[in-house]
Amino acid sequence: MSQKLQQQLQAAGAALNDFDWQRAGEIYTGILKQHPDNAGALMGLAMLLNRSGKHVEALELLRRIWVAIENASAKEQSAVPALTRAEILAQMALAMQLLGQEDAAIALYENANKVHKSPKLEQRIAALRDKTKNTTPIDKLVAQAQKHASEGRADSAMTAWRDVLKLNPDHDIALHGLGDLHRQRREFQQALPLIQQAIIMQPRIPQYHNTLGMLFQQKGEFEKALIFHRRAIDLDSKYAAAHCNLGVALKNLQRLDDAVEEYRKALEIDPAMPEAHNNLGNLYRMLGRFDDAKASLLHAVKLRPGYPDAKQNLDALEQLIARTPRDTPRAKASGSESVKMKDTQKGAAKTGAKQSMPKASAKVKPAGKAKTRVTSKAANAGSKAGSAAKAGSKVKSGRATKAGSKAKPTAKAKPAAKTTASSKKPAGAKAKPRANNARPGVKKSKKAPAKKKSSMKRR
Repeated sequence: MSQKLQQQLQAAGAALNDFDWQRAGEIYTGILKQHPDNAGALMGLAMLLNRSGKHVEALELLRRIWVAIENASAKEQSAVPALTRAEILAQMALAMQLLGQEDAAIALYENANKVHKSPKLEQRIAALRDKTKNTTPIDKLVAQAQKHASEGRADSAMTAWRDVLKLNPDHDIALHGLGDLHRQRREFQQALPLIQQAIIMQPRIPQYHNTLGMLFQQKGEFEKALIFHRRAIDLDSKYAAAHCNLGVALKNLQRLDDAVEEYRKALEIDPAMPEAHNNLGNLYRMLGRFDDAKASLLHAVKLRPGYPDAKQNLDALEQLIARTPRDTPRAKASGSESVKMKDTQKGAAKTGAKQSMPKASAKVKPAGKAKTRVTSKAANAGSKAGSAAKAGSKVKSGRATKAGSKAKPTAKAKPAAKTTASSKKPAGAKAKPRANNARPGVKKSKKAPAKKKSSMKRR
């Protein structure tokens, strides 16, 4: 294998592990155009198909790989490591499991374990067998975990989720539920693999992608967050929380107009979302649209009386208005073009402001020392969303630009002590001596040049 091909496979594998499916797919497809039978690229593409919910296509490709190995010569077969053969069978089993063919999946997992023994495979086989016999214990534990989470009893919920995963390590609801609780505690190393595994098991559930986007926001990786919030919206265009979270990420990337648009989309879907009204009002404040800001923040308080974030933002807005000169024009609530404040992009503001989002929220540290809430709704079928983890903090903004104020009259320039030669004279020309009776410091009139005046005096 050439060094270039090896580097391409490594880059594709890294993109696959980072859930950057678009890049991974582009690299694998490019390799297969040049090397149609490359086993590494075929296997990587099959894993990508499985993770992105295309299980039928993944199964077809994996079977093609397996048949090619079976039809190869004994020497070629011996060159394929046992671990690789086991991985192919395990991926086939995963595709069958996700397609609901659990008995066939168990048989394939068992074959994979014979080829290369693995404690994880043995645990998966045992869990699947228990699931096919009786799912009642798992269902009870899931309901218990969801109840504890909704009541804010995070430790009890985490214990229940772990009990579910002992019975079924591939239970996507438990993987997501436990991962989300770790995320809320900012335990990212524990949260990330759990949420990713939930997406692998059920890639078509938008809430899982939204939660992963929230995790990246908390880590300050806003570009990555955009990918997963948009993926959630692609799966469900009416997912209001994902639109709101996308707005938060865009705001932190200083794409303020785009953020406003996403908040508006969230409110078109769910006009009664107080967090979106609060976020939009706070953003209008940053843009200098004080009337719009006040209307949005008041609406947030109306929807949720005593809403602390919105009340704090209203106080900050009133302080800002009080410090803004009366003759400073402000954008009207009619939707006129925003007037950005002087120091908005520098993040220089002295007023405190909070942005928030709906339930299942978590603290996020955006740029400019601002904390913004991001949320997701529970992905569990028929379950309620987990309790909100509180977040929000001061967001910096500048004072409004003083436009339209009267300009101070400029001071009159003092006359020069001596009259100098005109700048219009050609270079090198000698300046004529001043007449004896000429007054120093007085500019010569354009209508009555000094030359004519001096000639009259000689007469």
